[in-house]
Amino acid sequence: MLVAYISNQVSISSRRAELQTLSEQIEQQKTQNEEMKRILSGDADDVTEWVARDSYNYAAPNERIFVDVTGN
Repeated sequence: MLVAYISNQVSISSRRAELQTLSEQIEQQKTQNEEMKRILSGDADDVTEWVARDSYNYAAPNERIFVDVTGN
């Protein structure tokens, strides 16, 4: 009986951690979706700039781009 209880508690803890991770992924996706909506609702120049920056890693003159290499 005690073993089953402990096993269930471990399972619950694992599922809570998984839920937290999934919730964070959902929030990140919502943020990306909002950014896409904002970009696509703009004019053609905004869309072109976004594609150049996102797909081809272009930057504006005298602009510095910092890359997060920590993996977060």
